[in-house]
Amino acid sequence: MTVALPSIAADLRATGPQLQWITEATVLALASTLVAAGALAERAGARRVLLAGVAVFAAASLLAAAARTPGELIAARAVQGVGNALITPSALAIVRGVFPRGELPKALAAWGAAASAGVVAGPPAGGLLTEHFGWRALFLVNAAVLLAAGGAVVAVVPAVPGRAVPLDVPGAVLACGTFVAAVHTLIEAPHRGAAATLAVLLGARWPSGCAGRRTRSSIPACWPAARSGPPPSRRRPGSSR
Repeated sequence: MTVALPSIAADLRATGPQLQWITEATVLALASTLVAAGALAERAGARRVLLAGVAVFAAASLLAAAARTPGELIAARAVQGVGNALITPSALAIVRGVFPRGELPKALAAWGAAASAGVVAGPPAGGLLTEHFGWRALFLVNAAVLLAAGGAVVAVVPAVPGRAVPLDVPGAVLACGTFVAAVHTLIEAPHRGAAATLAVLLGARWPSGCAGRRTRSSIPACWPAARSGPPPSRRRPGSSR
């Protein structure tokens, strides 16, 4: 994505902070929703959630390719992050469910190697696409690859039944708010003057709420480091930690 930023800036007249949001929106949405997406994959079935993630990511890629303003592109990139969050844990769950235990290390290694290869090949391939076809081609190719991948999933991946697990929706919302406030502070505060104070205050307030939710919930969606010790449901009676 980084290699296309100069072309995006020229085409959409995006400012520096807007370019940062275009870059970070996907990562922010992914980090904010990954834990909740993993719980959803466990509840609804990994194959079903994987296909939903592929559909969301492909649709967001088409919206990004059609974006006419920086705001539209930022929104599409955020939706891509949600799609990625749905794909990642469900794909891993499918790998763990399909392969026998003896072959699982090799399967996980292959899965990780494929992901790493994509990260390495992405910048040069993106640079070539941007140079010859424009930055919108990046998202169109994304959509085409994802649609092909979705067809392959339908054809060869067996259904993985879900199981009844609770979803910590308030915790997921708090986690999302924490990440948004923190990134907003880092990107917007240097350019906003008086508004920077509000951004900093929000960035400080959200983590405390997330930590409180983490303390109260036995199925917390906030990050594990927010509170030391095991979840409340796993503590021994009479234990202080």
